[in-house]
Amino acid sequence: MIAQGCEAGGHVRGTTPAIELLAAVRDAVGEAYPVLLAGGIATAADVAARLRLGAEAAVCGTIFLMSDESGAHPRTKNASRRRARRCSPSCSARAGRRRIA
Repeated sequence: MIAQGCEAGGHVRGTTPAIELLAAVRDAVGEAYPVLLAGGIATAADVAARLRLGAEAAVCGTIFLMSDESGAHPRTKNASRRRARRCSPSCSARAGRRRIA
């Protein structure tokens, strides 16, 4: 199961920060399922912090979009950097996935 906090880029519907969401998801699914955490992960220290808090893995996405190698347009990269400074959904989407919190 992937728990995606509001810090994540792309189609984010939630408003709960990833670290807070991890505890809620862990309580909901128990130990039967691995929980991966997405949102606001940009450095090795971010990954280590998520693992210490109980995530089995960290899911990174936007950080790769902003790399030189991605080929994304500079405006897209700048917009992602601006969104990364605040915790709010970047856009709304109907993904049809069940929300836990």
